[in-house]
Amino acid sequence: MLADDVWRVWLPAAWKGLWDGPKKGTSVRDRTVKLLGGVVRALTIELEAGTSEEDAKWEVERHVVAEKMGEELQVRPAFPPLPPPRAPVVLETDVAPQTQTLFNSTLPEPHADADVKIWLDLLSKQLDSAQQPGPDGDEPSLPARFGVISLLAILPPLMRSSFRRLEQKTLPREGAAPRMQQGVGPWLRPINDTQAHSDSNLRVLSTLVWSHLAYAFCGAASPSTKSWVLRAIDRRPFYVFTSILKSRCEVWRKHVDDEVDEARRKERKDQARALTLVLTGIAFGATVHILHGVSPARDPAADIDPPTSPRKLEQFDFVAKELLMRHLPLATASPPVSRGTAALGWQLFGSIIRPRTVQDKSATLNKLVNTAFLDGQLSSLSEGKQALFVASALDRAVQPQDVPGWGRTWVTTRVDKVLELFEACLPAQEEAPALVQVRAPLLLSSSPPLPLPLNLVVLPCRNVP
Repeated sequence: MLADDVWRVWLPAAWKGLWDGPKKGTSVRDRTVKLLGGVVRALTIELEAGTSEEDAKWEVERHVVAEKMGEELQVRPAFPPLPPPRAPVVLETDVAPQTQTLFNSTLPEPHADADVKIWLDLLSKQLDSAQQPGPDGDEPSLPARFGVISLLAILPPLMRSSFRRLEQKTLPREGAAPRMQQGVGPWLRPINDTQAHSDSNLRVLSTLVWSHLAYAFCGAASPSTKSWVLRAIDRRPFYVFTSILKSRCEVWRKHVDDEVDEARRKERKDQARALTLVLTGIAFGATVHILHGVSPARDPAADIDPPTSPRKLEQFDFVAKELLMRHLPLATASPPVSRGTAALGWQLFGSIIRPRTVQDKSATLNKLVNTAFLDGQLSSLSEGKQALFVASALDRAVQPQDVPGWGRTWVTTRVDKVLELFEACLPAQEEAPALVQVRAPLLLSSSPPLPLPLNLVVLPCRNVP
């Protein structure tokens, strides 16, 4: 199925089912999403730790196949070229000769534009129109919005490096040649549109699916730079990569105890947990990208914790400043939205500063693909099953313990940064539980000693020389 001469036959037919859905019915799109979700699963399913040499070779080979698929979807025309018109056929009768022209006069108009229109053009327009009110001013139904989330989930892992060019515009410039602008606007707009929606399950799922964007961004290969997502020239990919944390940070500021209704409290917890898991996924993707680049190839004989190069140290410094210092304290500091959210935040902090393990060495970006989204069933879920699906998606997301450690080189040479982040994540003194407050000086901090919760002091101090 994944041989070059095979997938180039079935992929175009499968892909066509996405943009042709409105003509044939939503069931066509649902089946297409399910089919392509199976393709994504085959290309990203994680191999067991300690796999054989043959499996490791297959990991690299399927990565190459997936990149070729993404490139094909980026450039393939939406319609095949027109066949040459056939000569008119004259049908004679006993009454009088009649002429009937038999050729493809009923083919759709876009054929004339085949050298310009590609499938992604049509798909991008459909994504935008899916969020627009209907002819009567009615908002899209909830099942329709869930169906859009299913579609959004498969696009980044299916397109890989090509995903960042989902939308291409030619912008005129006065006194200069037009400039080509590329981006993921058609993917972002439906996600942003769900931010204020009244349905909590929709908001949670539209948050969790962000890890698939992280997968595509961190796996994007670029011939002109060593790291596209962390490129230093403008940092634009990184700020798009992390933008959801800024736009949805309010969910970290709503304490669950402020809500009397039990159902509303659970909604707040789920939304805060989802955003914290997205923060975790972004940290995971950035870490794996810095340590290993975009390739899934791993050397079984490599050291677990080799010295970190100066370039990688600088990249870790940037992620610590622009990702962790900006967003992690919102999940852990005073007042935390819930104890569960705060615990996830502290586990993420602990994973980053702990010694590396064998599992860290084998970590790949495939972990970012949440398999709950690959079955294409979201639009058909009953109201009672939506909550179960949300719970499954939360459990299958990247967890803090999955994030590889940043290594002894970064931790031991950046003690000041570790302590600065640690202090920013601490709750205020009056917020800490009285029974665990102790006068515990940090050996590497200045006096006077700070009153800190004992369980928060032990973890970072244990790994700092």
